[in-house]
Amino acid sequence: MKPSTPSYLNGNKLLLTALISLALCLASPVATAEHEWDHRYTLTGIVTDANGEIATDIPVFLDCSPENANQEICGHNEGRNSTTDNNGSYLLILHIHITDHGSVIYLLVDNKTFPHVLDLGGDDGEAEEGDRMATMDITLPSQQQKSMSIGTIVIGASIGLVLILAIMMAINFIKSDTATTKDKSFQNRTDLLSCPKCDTKLKDTNLINHLMKRHFYSEANAAEELKNQTLP
Repeated sequence: MKPSTPSYLNGNKLLLTALISLALCLASPVATAEHEWDHRYTLTGIVTDANGEIATDIPVFLDCSPENANQEICGHNEGRNSTTDNNGSYLLILHIHITDHGSVIYLLVDNKTFPHVLDLGGDDGEAEEGDRMATMDITLPSQQQKSMSIGTIVIGASIGLVLILAIMMAINFIKSDTATTKDKSFQNRTDLLSCPKCDTKLKDTNLINHLMKRHFYSEANAAEELKNQTLP
C-alpha cells in the first residue's frame, strides 16, 4: 500500500506553485517588453581590413555624435555595443520602433563611421519579424592609405610653398632688372651734367644742391661749377 503524502506538504506545494505563478505574471511584461520582435532590430556582419583579412577584437558602436546621431534611437540604445570575434563577426541587438523605418544610423568602427538605413518594411512593405534582421559587412580603410593621404597633403603644401617662393623671386628679379635698365638709360642721357667728385649724373637744376650736400661745396663754388659745365 502506497503511503499517503502528509496534508501539510500538499499545502506547501500549492502555496509554492501559486507564488511562482504570481511572480511570473508580475515580471513577464517588464522582462519581455524589450524583447518583443517589433521593438528589436538585429544587425550582424563581418569586419575586414583593406586586404580582406578578418579584423578581430574590434569594437562596434552605435555612433551617437551630434553630427550623426538620431537622438531618439541613441536614447533607446545607450551603452549597446559589440566586439568582433575570432571570425571578424559582430552582433548588435538594438531597440528600434516601427516609426524608425527609413532612418539612418551610423556604426562607429575603428574611428570610422559607416551608415546603415533601417528598412523595417521588407520587400512586400509589410513589417514582419524577419524584416528586423539585417546584415552589414564592413571593410576598414588601411593605415597605409591614411598615411599616404597625410603624405600627399605635406608634399602638396611643400610644392605650393616652393612655387610661391619661385614666383616671388621672379617678381623681384624683374623689378630689379627694370630699375637697372631705367638707371642705365638715365645715366646715358646727354642732357645731364657730371659731378666732378663722383660718377653721378645730374640735371643742371640739381647739381648745385648735390655738390653742397654731398661734397660740402660752398654755394658760390657750386654755382661756379655749374657755370663751367653749362658754358657753350
